[in-house]
Amino acid sequence: MTLASSNPTLCLEGIGKQFPGVIALENVNLSLWSGEVHALLGENGAGKSTLIKILSGVCSPDQGRVLMNGKEVRITSPRDAQMLGISLVPQDTLSVPELSIGRNILLGMESGHSRRDSLTKTERERVLEALDRTGATFDPETPAKELGVPHLRLAQIARALLQPGKFMVLDEPTAVLSEPDAEHLLERLEALRNEGHAILYVTHRLSEAMQLADRTTILRDGKLIRAYERGE
Repeated sequence: MTLASSNPTLCLEGIGKQFPGVIALENVNLSLWSGEVHALLGENGAGKSTLIKILSGVCSPDQGRVLMNGKEVRITSPRDAQMLGISLVPQDTLSVPELSIGRNILLGMESGHSRRDSLTKTERERVLEALDRTGATFDPETPAKELGVPHLRLAQIARALLQPGKFMVLDEPTAVLSEPDAEHLLERLEALRNEGHAILYVTHRLSEAMQLADRTTILRDGKLIRAYERGE
């Protein structure tokens, strides 16, 4: 992949966001290419969470714009982000414990024939295909309350894969994982990158950024320090 030879698929230009008494982001730029893992690093309070919220439609910037394939787009809600193909995998492993993990993965994507207590044949096939791409081996009918955090994390990524588009934003995905589970997740993310997904990877672990990222952007006190190529 030669990033310089193509245009970014997703681009944030001059993003600024202010809350009462706090400048959360000031003139921040970030570009993301298809088939790229882009790490976003910074201390607590650097502005990472605010940038993620803007990209996923939780809040809107005060300044700047978002471009997709060179055209400006408006992201005013999580639904807007989803329709544009941007999927967020949050730091917390959220689920409805009493529902099957398959039904959790499909929440909000059900058809008129969906049932709370079971999956249709078509739904099961969709979930199995997405789980297989994450490397998960548990049955979609397993109650979510019976699964551990590593499995719930894989289910979150499977859910992101079922949504339209190829932009994935992962917020500290390995923060609650053991080292073997984290290594397994990184391997799956490398496979998704090779499929052409654009992945924005937020982490505090420098070793993960060095292992996985094609580029790394550093934020400090709401300002862009620099974007580094792999190896820099």
